[in-house]
Amino acid sequence: MAKKEKITTGSSSDTNGASSSSTTVKPSSTSSGSGVGNMILQVICFVLVLLLALLYKMVLEYRQEAMEAKSLLRSSQNVEYNPVTMKHYTLIRSIVKDSSRVFSTKFGEEKDNKNVTETLEKHLIDASHFDKGNADILIFPTSNEEVSRIMALCVKEKLPLTPQGTLTGLEGAGVPYHGGIVLNMRLMRSVLQTYEQDLQVQVQVGIKKSELNDYLDKKGLMFGVDPGSDSSIGGQLSTGASGTLSLAFGTIRENIISLKVVLPDENGSIITTKSRALKSSTGFDLTHLFVGSEGLLGVIVEATLKVVSKPSKVLASRVVFNTIADAAKTVIEIKSRGSYYNLARCELINKYGISAVNQLFNRTFELKPTLFLEFHGADENQLRVSSSLVEEITKKYNGYDYLATTDEQEQKEVWHARRNVYYAAFRLKSGAKGDVKLYVTDVCVPISKLAQVIQETEDDFVQFNEQQSKSGNFTLPPAIVGHVADGNFHCMIPYLHSNKQELDAILYFNDRLVRRAIAQDGTCSGEHGVGIGKEDAIKLEHPPEAIELMRSIKKAMDKSQILNRGKVFDCC
Repeated sequence: MAKKEKITTGSSSDTNGASSSSTTVKPSSTSSGSGVGNMILQVICFVLVLLLALLYKMVLEYRQEAMEAKSLLRSSQNVEYNPVTMKHYTLIRSIVKDSSRVFSTKFGEEKDNKNVTETLEKHLIDASHFDKGNADILIFPTSNEEVSRIMALCVKEKLPLTPQGTLTGLEGAGVPYHGGIVLNMRLMRSVLQTYEQDLQVQVQVGIKKSELNDYLDKKGLMFGVDPGSDSSIGGQLSTGASGTLSLAFGTIRENIISLKVVLPDENGSIITTKSRALKSSTGFDLTHLFVGSEGLLGVIVEATLKVVSKPSKVLASRVVFNTIADAAKTVIEIKSRGSYYNLARCELINKYGISAVNQLFNRTFELKPTLFLEFHGADENQLRVSSSLVEEITKKYNGYDYLATTDEQEQKEVWHARRNVYYAAFRLKSGAKGDVKLYVTDVCVPISKLAQVIQETEDDFVQFNEQQSKSGNFTLPPAIVGHVADGNFHCMIPYLHSNKQELDAILYFNDRLVRRAIAQDGTCSGEHGVGIGKEDAIKLEHPPEAIELMRSIKKAMDKSQILNRGKVFDCC
């Protein structure tokens, strides 16, 4: 037992302090070895401590460098703009010599003119519910050179620049919220060249849809993108717009051949993104980089578009359903057949939308979900066959009162409701003049998910309104309309601007709708763009890496970060 203690303790004494010859030699040897071991252990510990200290120092230095880099990045992102001064106004007037195309309430001899004030005010807001913006100078350019020189000036002087068109947008994309210079493109609205054999037309982007089609109509042609508003081509390109004819001809993305764009550099460089050839496998697809970019990457000044021959025969039809889900299921089956039966348009209005149309236009349509369809072709008999086949599908989902007509006047009456439901939706809410506003949503889902998402959305509002009615509180009647053959639909919800609770409730339901659509692999915006209205929603739809890539492209192309600040994502 004593031996075990000695080995364990390495001592020359037992527990009672007694010594012996056998223990005096062995402990002496053990003590010497232990001393060397202790010394080695101490050296090792010292080296480890030194290494840890060095490592800790490196970590501290790395953290400091990272913090400095982050601070530098943050400071570079928080761009400081120069205030617009009389000097800038004078330089702009040297570029745009026609004083009737330059408006400012701060500079110039006409700054106090009532017409100047009213014109500027009209260009500080779009068709959305968002607040009015602010601007120092509003310019209406008429040439690529003017746009280029103004761009170069804004880059060199660090002045915010916001391009805009007809201001029919619904997400605030064309509203200037950082002051500075506003570039309205509406006076650049010429048709530059028509290539009839190629079915192409080259235009300035300020031209509106109706103006372009009036020109093309004389040649037996038409532009196949048909948004509900009479927007400019530039606005359509900037937001990636579509419309009622997307089923037949696609969105603006499928109808663009080439663009001419002014870049945000010190020269105001002008580039053409592509030749007029329908196919090209050379370099990046710069054309579609700018489509949907909402004025963040450059100012589009010209576009070469696809056009189509006007259909020689048209048949319009209308059919009523008991539920919005039944109407959607009908569309799903029609599309699943593959041929679309010469179908060019397929639009939906729910019962609230029909009620609004009845009120505004003194109609007596049944208050039920209604599909509006249009067939295009060369032979009327063929269209009637297609219409009959579609009618059979509608019956499967309890559709009734199917109307089909080839009479032009009757067709206008069929489509009157769909074309005017936006304006009619305001009638669903009573209020003082100017107090009734309209909030418009814009989700799009895979067609197979349409019936589920659209029915759940309508049910959300129905249940809310039932509860509100019991308590005598406000209700939110949603006019649901849409290009349902694309899986795209809108809720048009009137509300009182004076009652903040109403808009708050709508924003809550819109958030539910957006999350519902994205959960079904859909999108928060099918055609209206992002602007300032869907900055949060885009982050739900796209992963952080994709958002960061978009930001990187923005920073690379717009190094001064002057273009349409605060839109799409908070780059800065």
